[in-house]
Amino acid sequence: MSLSQPAHNLDSRPLFLPYDPVRPVPPGYHVVPEPTSDLVPIGFGTAGAAYILSLLPIVGAQSSHADTPGHSSLLIPVLGPFVAIRTLDAEGMGIVALLLLGAAQTGGLAAGFVGVAITGKRLQRVASAPSFILAPSAPGADLSGLSIRASF
Repeated sequence: MSLSQPAHNLDSRPLFLPYDPVRPVPPGYHVVPEPTSDLVPIGFGTAGAAYILSLLPIVGAQSSHADTPGHSSLLIPVLGPFVAIRTLDAEGMGIVALLLLGAAQTGGLAAGFVGVAITGKRLQRVASAPSFILAPSAPGADLSGLSIRASF
């Protein structure tokens, strides 16, 4: 192969394959952990959204200049809505709303941490090291000297 001809030795195998513990690992692949990606953003996103929603009464109290010291318990993530039931003297739908916000924060954090902790397995292609070969030019070629042959 001379310098005028490109080296086409690209690996066309997929980068990842599903892992099957019953089947042997194919040559050129190794087992790597695979995060349970769906639970992480859904869980932490739910917890974050519920926390932001629980801060809305504090913003409302600040904008109306109302003196409501019980709202500060809502600044506490996860436990804040449950504590606020007592500190705000909530009644009826207020209790229901605070319970839902607390449950969403608690459940969201739990799901997020489960997603981080639980991992599956998949196969990842092992990258081959690039190689370079210096070779004399092909016989009969117009070029004299060396050719470089590379594979990646």
